[in-house]
Amino acid sequence: QLNAFFTIFVKGAYMLVQSNQKVVFLALLSVTLLFFSACATKVKTAKFTTSELRGKTAQTKILILKPHVAIHQMAMGGIIELKADWTETGTKNLNQALEEIFQEKNIAVKILKNPPGQNNANKQKFQLIQAVGKSIYSHYYLKHLPSKKKFNWSIGKTLDGFDDQFDPDYILYVSIEATLATGERQALGLVTALVFGVHIPMGHSTGIAYLVETKTGDIVWHNRTYGGAMRELKWAKITLRNVLSDFPK
Repeated sequence: QLNAFFTIFVKGAYMLVQSNQKVVFLALLSVTLLFFSACATKVKTAKFTTSELRGKTAQTKILILKPHVAIHQMAMGGIIELKADWTETGTKNLNQALEEIFQEKNIAVKILKNPPGQNNANKQKFQLIQAVGKSIYSHYYLKHLPSKKKFNWSIGKTLDGFDDQFDPDYILYVSIEATLATGERQALGLVTALVFGVHIPMGHSTGIAYLVETKTGDIVWHNRTYGGAMRELKWAKITLRNVLSDFPK
């Protein structure tokens, strides 16, 4: 009887969530934005060695490596599945948001649509950039390296000729991942919270980006913060502006 009651309760909560899906989403979004707004003046997530971009010409050039976007869906039972169509849409929105936001900053950008191929001379440089980025993430968010006291990371002077035609001053890498709960999962979360006072995971989102100076190979800026669903251009822009907080000017 208890199981039957719980099932009926979950179904009722699901119908409530479905009928007021937009209201529930906006409520959750408002709470999230209020939380991060309250934290914004207290917590700085970006780490950097400079606040000023230095280009070889009047307009700074940034080569953006193929952005990484992955959007998953969490089913009622907690199973997580990559949504290929959402990811494809999110990638398109992120690319457009990158172009528009850097155009506002008067920075010339070139976005690579694909990573360097197997026989491309830039493949090892690309892998090295990713490896250092992972080391930064591991150091600050997983396990600290005892010898690392300051933010001074570099891949060395290895980036000459990375893109001779564009000749970038900097290379930028952006990664955004999100896991979104289904309506059934949201309903289950509502019931378990109200009846048992237990919180169950409802998904997460993470945005990571870092900037490498091509002349020196130094990582001059790095940020890790919350990401976003990216399924609409307006939300992709909001997410990207947050990920690019304290970006050098």
